[in-house]
Amino acid sequence: MDLLVQQKNKTKNSLQVKGIIYLCLAISTVLSIFFYYKYKESTLVKLDSETLCPNSGPCSITAVLIDLTDPLSVIQREDLKKRLYDFKEDLAQYGNLQIYPIGTITNSLLKPTINICNPGRGDNLNTVTGNPVLMKKKWREKFSNPLDQILDNLLSKDIPENVSPIMESIQSIVISAFKGKALIDIPKKLIIISDMIQNSPALNQYQGNISFEQFKLSPNFSKVRADLKNVEVDIIYIRRETFTKLQGRAHIIFWEKFIHEMGGINIHVVSLFEGINGNKQAKQN
Repeated sequence: MDLLVQQKNKTKNSLQVKGIIYLCLAISTVLSIFFYYKYKESTLVKLDSETLCPNSGPCSITAVLIDLTDPLSVIQREDLKKRLYDFKEDLAQYGNLQIYPIGTITNSLLKPTINICNPGRGDNLNTVTGNPVLMKKKWREKFSNPLDQILDNLLSKDIPENVSPIMESIQSIVISAFKGKALIDIPKKLIIISDMIQNSPALNQYQGNISFEQFKLSPNFSKVRADLKNVEVDIIYIRRETFTKLQGRAHIIFWEKFIHEMGGINIHVVSLFEGINGNKQAKQN
């Protein structure tokens, strides 16, 4: 009888031990899942609801100056659309993009038509670490579609202007987009889409080309110079058939020296041609 009782107690104790072990494993699993999601929540990048930029700041800043004071040909417009589309696709996650139409600086600086960050498509997420479908939807609806619409609107405008203050617009963008203590160590790029024919009180290149060395000696240079230190500069150089005497290598050299004098780096010029031969491309280094 005693042996039977002992066996029953031993079985009961064994079941109790197993129950405690299972309970501990269950609690451990629940706590692990809880702390994992708490950790993931703490590492999520919190974004500004309007710009989609991280609250801690973007990883890079790219400002685009669009000068369409003279109309584009059909070929140039479509070529430019494809270039801008490729740029949008290549923009780094949390990279900031600001687009500025050229304009005269009077009582205030130029305002960006759009100021937005790439929130990412969720390509690096899965159903455990996030919601890739939701991220792709957010990228498309909040970033890609609005950007495409704004670019289409800008490129479809065909209203010639009497002035083309390229230098003054660069100066304004540098202050608006690149200045600030929090932005010192962030990579910066300026993309200029223009025929680069300056026309303002500071310099009117329609009156004929002068060398940068001559312009640098004039008092107007100090009025339009800007701080482009460590800013990469790309120029999409819109060729005009009606201004072949103004444009060309000497004209490009003027702008390369102008930008270099202000601290710009990695200056890259790509020509956007018009004409019956389709999309020709030329690079000037």
